Amino acid sequence: MYQGKKIIGIIPARAGSKGIPNKNMVLLNGQPLIYWTIKSAKESELLDEIVVSTDGADIKAFAQSQGVSVVERPPELALDTSKTIECIMHTLSAYEKKGEHFDYMMILQPTSPLRRAMHIDGMIRWQINQNYDDGVSVSPISYNPILIRYKRGDSLANVLNHTSTVRRQDMAQAYYVDGYLCLFKTNILSLQTSLNDARHGYEIDNYFTLDINTPEDLQSCEILLSTNEIK
Repeated sequence: MYQGKKIIGIIPARAGSKGIPNKNMVLLNGQPLIYWTIKSAKESELLDEIVVSTDGADIKAFAQSQGVSVVERPPELALDTSKTIECIMHTLSAYEKKGEHFDYMMILQPTSPLRRAMHIDGMIRWQINQNYDDGVSVSPISYNPILIRYKRGDSLANVLNHTSTVRRQDMAQAYYVDGYLCLFKTNILSLQTSLNDARHGYEIDNYFTLDINTPEDLQSCEILLSTNEIK
C-alpha cells in the first residue's frame, strides 16, 4: 500500500503462444519465463496483492508454488484475439465478488523478465504522488517518427502529418510504449479502455525493457541474466 492506496499487480499469462510454444513456461536461465516477473513483483514493497490470470494448468500450479494467487481465465478470454483489458476486468471482478477492492491495478506482462522491483515501486510512487489516473512505461527511441514512412509500391507516405524539414538536433525526443509497466486507477477502467493510450509516461531505460517474442530474444536475455548484468 502507498499513500493509503491499495494496489494489485496482475500477471496475464495465457497458455497459448504462437511464436514460442507455451512461452510463459519456457525455461530462461533455469526458471520458467513467468518466474522472473513473479520474482520482481514479490520483491516490490508497494504491491498489496499479486495474482496470475491464466487458463494453463501448469502455469497455475507454478504460480501457486511461488505463493501468489491465481484467477482461472475462461477459454473465451484466452484466445489469440482476446484483449488484455478483458483479462484485467475479469480478474478485478473475481476479487470484487470476494469483497476485495483495489484503488490501482498494475499490469506485469510475463514477457518482460528483466523488470526490477525498483521500477515497479518507482512508477507507483510517481503516479500516485502526481495523482495521475493512468500511466504506462515508455522507453526513449533513437529515431524520430517524423522520419517514418508507409511504402505503397514505390511511393512513400508520411506516418505523421508533419514536414520533416527540421534539423535532427531540433527534433523532440520520441518514446516507445514498451509494455514493461502499466498502472491505472481501477475506477476508470471499462472494457473499452485502451491501455496503451494512457496519457502519462514513466520513463524506463530501454536496457531493461527486452520483450520476449522470439527464440533470439530468449538467447539475448539468457546472456544478460547469466552474466549478472541484471540483478
